Amino acid sequence: MVRPHFAAGDALFFDHLSLHRTGHAPGQSRNRHALESWFYAGSATGGRPVIPLF
Repeated sequence: MVRPHFAAGDALFFDHLSLHRTGHAPGQSRNRHALESWFYAGSATGGRPVIPLF
């Protein structure tokens, strides 16, 4: 298990093969925020500009 240490503005990217979960560090007193984005190749969209996720 690896727990990276982040500073303000740091980012970490995962691919579909990376197993990951949210952790909590001892002494963590501030909330964390996350942004999730999905990226697709143009050839994977079938010509549609938006892919429904449901």
